[in-house]
Formats: sequence, structure tokens, C-alpha cells
Amino acid sequence: MTLDSILIAHRDKIIGQWVDRIHTEVSERYRSRPVSELLVTVTEGVDANFAALSRNDFSKINALIEKITRLRLEGGFSLSEVHAAFESYRAVILPI
Repeated sequence: MTLDSILIAHRDKIIGQWVDRIHTEVSERYRSRPVSELLVTVTEGVDANFAALSRNDFSKINALIEKITRLRLEGGFSLSEVHAAFESYRAVILPI
């Protein structure tokens, strides 16, 4: 199996697990965010990571990082919380 096919085949699982990790493991501030909101941003993140990993297109992930960082920092999140949320993607995909 290629990386593309793995990421495509497990896309919904990755989204669900990443939302769950962010919502339950990252911080109290993320725990207070609605799951529906996290679902939107995580789906964007999965698609942006796919573009970076499979197509070597970093434009989507760079734009998302700017968007999420600005949104979360304005919302009182620390940079380490934002980083931990992004980093949890790795914890989700490595076992797959």
C-alpha cells in the first residue's frame, strides 16, 4: 500500500481519532470547544497534511497553521496547546 492509499482509506478514522485526542487529551481549553468546531478544523488539517505528505504541497498546511494559530491565540490558548493539537496528528497516524 502507498502512503496515499493508506491516508485515503483511513481518512474518516484519522479525523475521528484526531478530534477525540484534541478534545480529550490536549488541554482544558480544547475540551471546552464544541466537537463540531474541532471536526471542521481537523478535517481541514487532515486534507492539508495529505497535500503536504502526498503531493509535497505545503500551501494548505501553512495557511491552516496561520489560521488556527491566530484563532486559538486570540481565544486565549497558549502556543504549546496549539502545537500539541497539531502534534497529536502524528500520534493518530503512526499506528495506522
